[in-house]
Amino acid sequence: MKIFDIKSPVGWELMLSSDKLAFDCPNGARTVAFTVNSTDQCTVWASFTEDMKDAVLVASCYGIFQCSLSTAIPVYVQFRSEMGAQMYVKGPAASHLVEKTDEEAYTNPIPQGRRNTELDRMMYMAKLNERRRDEMLAETLRQIREDAKPKPDPDSVIEDNPSSDEVPEKGKQEKAVKEKPDDQDVKE
Repeated sequence: MKIFDIKSPVGWELMLSSDKLAFDCPNGARTVAFTVNSTDQCTVWASFTEDMKDAVLVASCYGIFQCSLSTAIPVYVQFRSEMGAQMYVKGPAASHLVEKTDEEAYTNPIPQGRRNTELDRMMYMAKLNERRRDEMLAETLRQIREDAKPKPDPDSVIEDNPSSDEVPEKGKQEKAVKEKPDDQDVKE
């Protein structure tokens, strides 16, 4: 079973053996594609000159077939048939290329949704509370460290005074505390 997919019957043009199609390349390299439907064997020739002196055989077939070629300079295509076959060609659609109007900007490729101001406020308050808690914790630790340090008694003086009668044990010394005299025993 053969399936002929011709899409719409609109746009098919009858081509005679002497007819040529010209494909321009205004924007550099391009790929040209066209569909041919013939009643008998036909050949497709391509050339870079209009007089077809350096023509190259591109396709040779009968029935419906598609032909495509890539080029960077203008190319001319001619259809030939020795048996006088009717050849119909459906060319490419008009180019949909549009010149750039502005340079592309990729600063914000993903659209951002609206931010929830209530959520922003809650996040700010949470960060503020965390900062306050860290400051209070640091202050508490500082106070604990200060309280843990031994403080000398301002009213007493500690001196090392081993007695001469006793020999101190190894590594131990007696500490005598001299107290200052009270100010109450002052002579009048």
